[in-house]
Amino acid sequence: RLAADGRAALGAADHARAAGLLRDALSLWRGPALADAGPTPFARAQAERLEELRLAAREDLNEAELSRGEHRALLTELRDLVAAHPLRERPRGQLIRALYGAGRRAEALAAFEDARRVLAEELGTDPSPELAELHLAVLRGDPALSA
Repeated sequence: RLAADGRAALGAADHARAAGLLRDALSLWRGPALADAGPTPFARAQAERLEELRLAAREDLNEAELSRGEHRALLTELRDLVAAHPLRERPRGQLIRALYGAGRRAEALAAFEDARRVLAEELGTDPSPELAELHLAVLRGDPALSA
């Protein structure tokens, strides 16, 4: 419920409230979901579903924090998230935005290039249109990225 409320606040551009709600939601998470349920197919499917919800909440929190200008504070978290989930494009885009907002344009461009390489090697595909558009915004020096 807290994550859903945080997502709604994020959609309403209430970034401070969204960050608080999402932080509260994530603070309730304790280790792997259903770890004590055993390796049953039902438990595994539910654990994957819950892990996806946790990751989405983390990504939403990152979005709220980026919107509040917390670029530097997010760098370590975003690098860890990208390392743990290299095929998820949303955290990669958030890392690029955080690097750019922290005044590290060259590293932001390198992060895009890494995303492009990983997606090509692992999936044989190009980055999504959203990620490609973000790359162009970094190349153009779009001031909206660091606002």
